[in-house]
Amino acid sequence: MEIRLLYGNEIQWAVQTAHEVYEQCVRPYARNAAEVQQYYDYMNLPNLSQEMLAGRLFLWGAFENGQMCGVSAMQNVGHITALYVRPQYSGRRIGSNLVDRMCNFAASRLQCGRVTVQAAPAVANYFYHTGFTLIQGAPAGMYVPLERRIWSVPMTQGYMGNIGGSSRTVQGGGVPVVQPRHTKPEITYPKKMVSARQVILLTAVTLVFAVTVVTGITVYHITQEGITGVYETPDPVWDENTETDDGQEL
Repeated sequence: MEIRLLYGNEIQWAVQTAHEVYEQCVRPYARNAAEVQQYYDYMNLPNLSQEMLAGRLFLWGAFENGQMCGVSAMQNVGHITALYVRPQYSGRRIGSNLVDRMCNFAASRLQCGRVTVQAAPAVANYFYHTGFTLIQGAPAGMYVPLERRIWSVPMTQGYMGNIGGSSRTVQGGGVPVVQPRHTKPEITYPKKMVSARQVILLTAVTLVFAVTVVTGITVYHITQEGITGVYETPDPVWDENTETDDGQEL
């Protein structure tokens, strides 16, 4: 699978992919006509092209065997505005890989401290499984405000994304259920430096220990040899009645 940023004619391809997924997987759960209209007012070629040209929006596509199987979008403040995966590709972690790619981009290119999304209630649980948590104190509304912390950089951006310079927040879309993913912060340990003095001291202690052991073994062997050298085997004591080999007494 390939995930990359989209430009030019690929934007229309992404819009068509998003529409197909929306109609099949999201629209049946829409609460009213205004919610559907809000989606189409945002997810269209003129609007996306204008936002991308102004540098306010980035668009990704996921490809498998030359087919676009997923699409996602994020504002330059780290706010996700679209995430759609074709249902026939569910269970292959395409959605979570798109989310990870956007989070990495937000940390390395946008210097954001967190990535946010306003998810429809029907898909909020999916974002919980990909590492997002509820934004405490956020105003209640039609959508669930969520955030995912990016631990490698300090937090510098808010969760509200602006479109065209206005204060309106773009609403996030839905995706089919895919494999859950839990994200944990990376733990690093500081390196310990050993000075030359410590190395020399350790070497000297090792040599002294080795000499002591060798000396002790040598002394032990010398002592044992000395004891063996002064010991003489006593001559046999013959009794007067000792018999000779032929059975006669001496």
